[in-house]
Amino acid sequence: MPLAAGGIVCLGLIPLLGAPAQPLHWAATGGMIGFGVLLWARRRLRGTEAALLPVSQPAAEAASRAVFLVVALVSVLVTVIVGYRLRDGGSMSALSLSLPVLGLAWLALLAFQLKRHREPAAAATNDDRPSRRPPEWDSVPRANRKSNHPAPPGQVNA
Repeated sequence: MPLAAGGIVCLGLIPLLGAPAQPLHWAATGGMIGFGVLLWARRRLRGTEAALLPVSQPAAEAASRAVFLVVALVSVLVTVIVGYRLRDGGSMSALSLSLPVLGLAWLALLAFQLKRHREPAAAATNDDRPSRRPPEWDSVPRANRKSNHPAPPGQVNA
């Protein structure tokens, strides 16, 4: 089962933990579990996916800016919601405060990683090889290589 489908199915069970008697919670649970099952079926029917293409540095920087913008907007929304809640005299549970903070910290970490992204170095070609040995010599397994050095007395070269 793909990680995303399993995670969504598990998240779909959470509303039932709060109040199983409310129909809205059953609807949320059914919708999320159904979405997880659809993700699983899509993955199963399509088979394996191709490898991801390399990401250029400008594209990574643009994605980083977009993620930072989302983090900033969601931070403002959470701050406004918490501010209104505290102004009205309501209390906030630690879980209600810690989950958005952890989610925003995770997104900010991803944005920083995107910002530091560098394009992969190109593989060395035969022209810019540091040694003058023929490339075929490097591909031969060590056991099959012939040594130019004579064996010490009492030993035999293979």
